[in-house]
Amino acid sequence: MGLLATALVLALSRAEMIARFKAPVLTQAEGLVKVYASCTEDRRREYQAPVARFAGETVLTLAGASGRRLARVARPGIVLHLGDVATNRTDVLVRVATNDGAVVTRLFLPNPATTDLAALRTEIARAYFRAVEKTERSAAEAAEAYRMTDPGYRVARARRRLADWLDRAEGPDADGFRLLYHVFRPGELSRIEARVFASRLWLYPQTFVRPFCGRFGALTFRAAIACAKDDPFVRLAARAKADALLVFGGGRGAALQAATDAYRAFLLALAQGEADEESLKDLLETADGLLNVAFAEAKDERREGGLTP
Repeated sequence: MGLLATALVLALSRAEMIARFKAPVLTQAEGLVKVYASCTEDRRREYQAPVARFAGETVLTLAGASGRRLARVARPGIVLHLGDVATNRTDVLVRVATNDGAVVTRLFLPNPATTDLAALRTEIARAYFRAVEKTERSAAEAAEAYRMTDPGYRVARARRRLADWLDRAEGPDADGFRLLYHVFRPGELSRIEARVFASRLWLYPQTFVRPFCGRFGALTFRAAIACAKDDPFVRLAARAKADALLVFGGGRGAALQAATDAYRAFLLALAQGEADEESLKDLLETADGLLNVAFAEAKDERREGGLTP
């Protein structure tokens, strides 16, 4: 423990110390992620749940993109600690250790209100690869792996690679045709892409500092229906998500396109703030049903030998 942390602990009253030790621990991703909050009660209420959801979403997105289903674990592989430092520190402190043969990564956020979220996501991704895939990746590799879970980013990356190949190629070869196959495969949906699309069906506030309705760090679409009445930022997030779904759901077959259009109709109605709750619930149920149809029609790339960019 550093001198500053030691001084802070010594400055606490006995009651405050007991309260912090008794603070609940939040668990995500089948027990792989745990989040502790060694801070005041008001700061814990404000940041612990959003950070836990952020970490869980990152892990589940990476697992889903590789077709991996996480099994329940008794011991976490990724442990986050929320600090109580008042200064505007944006860094994420990392400690990696081996416990009974298992690698555990501890991430310390001195001030969760000002933490660099891109850096935090990257370190969570690196911790995931250590704990689940038993590999060590650099920060750049981990960040790229997370970006590759976005279908829009994958297509843009593959197009850039194809353009580079066309600039330097003198004739057809296997690499070029493989790139063409990656980019120009319209109308097909893999189960991995369907799971990634489904993982995007959440609303998030722009920053941890201002949770939805003063207490929610993330909302399912169904929960957003009630919260949107009291918080205009929920409606703003719904409008932004409607635009984002154009990228996530486009060009992957009629079934996913129908689900995408239905979710966008729901989100736009939610953003406008004029539809009643029952109408919004009907729109959402229609979209959920269409997504189930898309899942049923999605192809298993591992069995059929398909390629993804």
